[in-house]
Amino acid sequence: MRGAVLVPEGKIARGKLAQAVMHGARVISLRGNFDQALELVKQVVEHHPVELVNSINPYRIEGQKTAAFEVCDELGAAPDALAITAETLQHVAVMDYPNLAFTLDPSLRLLHAHSAVQKIWAAHQDEHEPETIDLGTEQAWLMVRRREEVIEVVSIDPATFAFITAVQSGRPLAQAGEAGLAADPFFDMATALRRLLVEDAFVGFSVLSTPTEKALEP
Repeated sequence: MRGAVLVPEGKIARGKLAQAVMHGARVISLRGNFDQALELVKQVVEHHPVELVNSINPYRIEGQKTAAFEVCDELGAAPDALAITAETLQHVAVMDYPNLAFTLDPSLRLLHAHSAVQKIWAAHQDEHEPETIDLGTEQAWLMVRRREEVIEVVSIDPATFAFITAVQSGRPLAQAGEAGLAADPFFDMATALRRLLVEDAFVGFSVLSTPTEKALEP
């Protein structure tokens, strides 16, 4: 049985395209985006004896549910959220990147303090060596998260703090990047994004239709 794969012309990762070709699928390139390709496939399914194998396919969804049950069995309970990876974003057209809005790990909090909060926190941890703390001369920009039973307190620079604050408020990527640059003209958004992805801080995303739209609360 040979399958057919419809893809937006020039908007699919080479690795994904190679997988389809390697398994003998007929690859059909279309002018448009992924949503338009999906709508066309749905129309074909309605009028021809073709099975749609996609995220809306009920059998695939049942398989994903089974995987979710296995995750819960392995962890002993349902996780607060599942992190997305960089590979997940390969489905997004490059032209839509500025309008990407991310949902962050629900345990993630940002803290700006006019004192050495991180050093005070560290001083109360069992493994930390005591040190003298000057309470009046330091500021702290912190990212605080819970990973299972462990609380992480990480220092970040003011520009990354401004960027993550904008992302957390539901602003699209372009506006979040502007917030980072306003705090520091040398802010590198690619580095900040890579860090958040590597640290599994993103648990969802959407493509906003207008720059003023905000992402829905999780």
